Amino acid sequence: MKLALLVIIATIFFVLGYLFVSKKHTKKNSKNLLLGVASLLFLIIGYSMLQNRSESKNIEVLLAYNQNRAITCKDVALTNKEFNYVSGTLSFVGKDSSSYRGLVLSIEDCKIN
Repeated sequence: MKLALLVIIATIFFVLGYLFVSKKHTKKNSKNLLLGVASLLFLIIGYSMLQNRSESKNIEVLLAYNQNRAITCKDVALTNKEFNYVSGTLSFVGKDSSSYRGLVLSIEDCKIN
């Protein structure tokens, strides 16, 4: 995610530099370009803020899971005795020895009680 953001920002600066150096540069192009860059930066900042909020919620749920606190995912009471956390998919999977065997619950659907 951060790498993609850096690539986008670097591309923007490259395009800006090219347009300011090129001879086809006009005042109208400058205004449109600055408006486009400002809009793009606004969208990037908004997306990053949403991602950070979601990530911090996921961390809180994972900490509660590790501390064996009460967590509910889609009306299922989740404990670390009956579910394993899979970091690759950010989900909880029912253990083979539990009654929830094979059940997959996304961390996004979980809340701390």
